[in-house]
Amino acid sequence: MREKRPDGTFLRKEVPLTIRSGGKPLWVKHPDEDVAAIKLTLPLGVSCQPLRLDQLARAEDFTNGKIRLGSDAWIFCFPARLEANDAGFPVLRHGSIASLPLLPLSSNRTFMVDFNTFGGDSGAPVMMGERGGIQSDALVVGLVLGMQRQTDKVSMPFEERTVYHPMALAIVAHAAIIRQTVELVLR
Repeated sequence: MREKRPDGTFLRKEVPLTIRSGGKPLWVKHPDEDVAAIKLTLPLGVSCQPLRLDQLARAEDFTNGKIRLGSDAWIFCFPARLEANDAGFPVLRHGSIASLPLLPLSSNRTFMVDFNTFGGDSGAPVMMGERGGIQSDALVVGLVLGMQRQTDKVSMPFEERTVYHPMALAIVAHAAIIRQTVELVLR
């Protein structure tokens, strides 16, 4: 997390987070997808504006044309563990919704976003909003689960090799999956 100084600069603030108690997890995992949530209280003195539950896209956002194939997507992530600065801010990346169909959720729990993915992007929110807009206007359409890659296996008499080629496509869980997971925490 970060602490905002009076001069407008930010200072990294390491905040411990307890994730288990008595050997049991304090987080809740979605039953079908690799999405988890944990309830926490923000410590005093940190500069953090959490996303609101109403910023998670709903099914009607996908059906009314607000979110469609080719829509711009913005991803706050840490590609290859890269931080934007010493304060630990994420890097903002740009992509576009790259796969169909987006609904129904019962058979399309994930979709793809076209951007150059790296390890470290998993868990990043995928957002829509106006370029240069403010966070309170952003709509979270999903969460990066991983990257799509091509796997090639080469076999020779004395050597076997597996080569992975990244395809610049992120696999993204629908915002509905995030919402379902958060609702499990709030029970």
